[in-house]
Amino acid sequence: MHLFNKLPLGLGMALMENPEASRYFASLPEQEQLEIMSRAHQMKSREAIAQYVCQLIKR
Repeated sequence: MHLFNKLPLGLGMALMENPEASRYFASLPEQEQLEIMSRAHQMKSREAIAQYVCQLIKR
């Protein structure tokens, strides 16, 4: 299932701006992608989501 169609807008934009994070996100199992989407959906600012996306690749 392609979850990119269901991404919160801010998360999708942040992933598009960070190709490394986008590749990492795409490589994750669906359940982990859903968890990331849920966390990002709760964030209130674009900056917070962008920072969260940057942290994904530092795991």
